[in-house]
Amino acid sequence: MTSKFRLFCYIDLKRQLGQIDAAAECLELAIREFIGLSESFSDPSNFIQALSQKHGIRVDVFDLDRFVQHAAAVSIIRIRAPSFDKSEIPCSMIVCRP
Repeated sequence: MTSKFRLFCYIDLKRQLGQIDAAAECLELAIREFIGLSESFSDPSNFIQALSQKHGIRVDVFDLDRFVQHAAAVSIIRIRAPSFDKSEIPCSMIVCRP
């Protein structure tokens, strides 16, 4: 059996990236659900105002098309991030804990 040496900081980096990816996947689910629900209303602004009141979060303006564009950008980042391999991560980004 061969043993492979790995720095703790590299293992920790991979764990943290996995946690970030899992959070991004949950955000993707929430975004898709949100878009689907808002499109089911005849006026998405009414949907937003109802959610705003329910959660106590002030939303002045809601543009569904712009929201979809931003959601797409988040999706592109989420898809691209896991494709980094260790040769693409600059050494300055890797921080080892003592």
